[in-house]
Amino acid sequence: MGRRRLRVQLEDGSGGRVSVTIEGRLTKDKVLKLMDMVDSLGAAEEKGEEPVKMPGGNTFAKLFQLIDHKFYLGSFGSGDLLETYEDEYGIPIRLSTVSTYLARLAERGLLSREVGNSGWAYRRIRLPVGR
Repeated sequence: MGRRRLRVQLEDGSGGRVSVTIEGRLTKDKVLKLMDMVDSLGAAEEKGEEPVKMPGGNTFAKLFQLIDHKFYLGSFGSGDLLETYEDEYGIPIRLSTVSTYLARLAERGLLSREVGNSGWAYRRIRLPVGR
């Protein structure tokens, strides 16, 4: 079996080119990171802006940071987080992306997840000091 390779090439109207290659074992996480990067480049291009690297890292880190700062007391849904993300960073994000990241945070034990009236309701889990 040959080496697996995923290559994505993007070219903008002004001749700029971005090429990314992932070689070896392709995991869902690697592909999702690549898609986040492509989404952020596309969002900046639609607005006619240069891509700006936001403080706080990637989309996953930004979402977790928002949860920590904006939703530290109560429960929230994926739509609430989506709206807050777009207001805070001015970058569009898909609801499916937010939902996927929330599910991952719940799997990692950082959020509790319960069925609510209009879908899943999440709540930040506070870990004891010293952990």
